[in-house]
Amino acid sequence: MKAFALADEASGGSFLEIPAPEPGAGEVRVRIRASSVNGWDVFVASGMARGVMEHRYPAVTGKDYAGVVDTIGEGVTRFSVGDEVAGIAPPEQHVGRGSYAEYLVVPAEGFIEPKPDTLSFEQAASVGLAALTALVATDAVEVAKGKTVLIAGATGGVGTYAVQLAAGQGGNMGSNPVGTAVMCGDIKEMRRLDTMRDVRRLSRADRLAIRPRTVRHVSMTDTTCRACKISVVSICRAS
Repeated sequence: MKAFALADEASGGSFLEIPAPEPGAGEVRVRIRASSVNGWDVFVASGMARGVMEHRYPAVTGKDYAGVVDTIGEGVTRFSVGDEVAGIAPPEQHVGRGSYAEYLVVPAEGFIEPKPDTLSFEQAASVGLAALTALVATDAVEVAKGKTVLIAGATGGVGTYAVQLAAGQGGNMGSNPVGTAVMCGDIKEMRRLDTMRDVRRLSRADRLAIRPRTVRHVSMTDTTCRACKISVVSICRAS
């Protein structure tokens, strides 16, 4: 099969021809239809993860995936061949198994779910690692009704999900997520989030009202981008 992988200790990421994996007992093989790019994937593909984790070559990169079950291992009853699924490559103590390939073998429990009919393969493949990280983070801070939550990098992969999760986890009234964006394009994208509002359109009193009480000072100074004539620093909150 074709895969984007590191061939050996001296190589960077490249397209390789490697044997297709076979599922063992309790595993399924997925024919990949789509994947996504996370920071970790770039870290691995660049070779920088070699100093952090053992690599078993060829080391395939990629964590998120969406595709169709191609083969099932012994004892698997949860899925059948032809099922549309999505998930993440399971975490391991080494780098080796990844989703940037034609096929990926994963356990039938824990790292794979039926793909929602309402999502395309591309959409489903963008959920996995970022959404799971955001869910764990918002659960950890125990988002509650009326609580203000600061989300740094609110338009990143994790941040976009964290904003929406924080807004939805605080009961009927929701919480008040305050997010930061640092790129012009990010600000434009942030405006599209239904749970967010551009703080620059608020009065000074409202700006001060959303400032987290645990932060002694929050600068409201904006720097204007010469190219697009909008602020490159914006703080937003739930409507």
